[in-house]
Amino acid sequence: MFDHIELGIITEWTPHLNDKLLVEMQEQNLVMTNEKDRYLAIFENIPGPVIILDESEAGITVNQVYAQLFLNEKVRDEHYHISADLAPLPQWLMVQVNEMIAKEDRHCNFKVDLQTANGRQKFNVQITTMLDISQKIRGMMILFGNIAERGGYRWPTRRSAF
Repeated sequence: MFDHIELGIITEWTPHLNDKLLVEMQEQNLVMTNEKDRYLAIFENIPGPVIILDESEAGITVNQVYAQLFLNEKVRDEHYHISADLAPLPQWLMVQVNEMIAKEDRHCNFKVDLQTANGRQKFNVQITTMLDISQKIRGMMILFGNIAERGGYRWPTRRSAF
């Protein structure tokens, strides 16, 4: 008899616990999705070209500005970023990355003149190793800052969303 009572109580409580756990999991999933979307929006709204490398120095993603300037690709608005697998990284860039690794530097900064979809442009290139205390995310970020002819910095013009 006690077993039947115990099973009855457990059966009565279990659906409520499952419902509560399901709601908690849905809420946490929403928080994580919103956080991911926030960082993707930041990545795509950086006004200059950006490449992200993994721990083996392979390109894993580029932003829309990089795709438009160097890959002649138009990324549709519904895509936040594109895979760097579409094109290998230029050899000159890999030389700079390998030199930085050999020197065990965390940052590297240099100027380069490159052919883009908009013609020849000068860039200040910054390579930075990503820091992650947990060491789960490793790799490098490469930022291209367009340098105007007069020596100042020129942000690319972008269509306003407003």
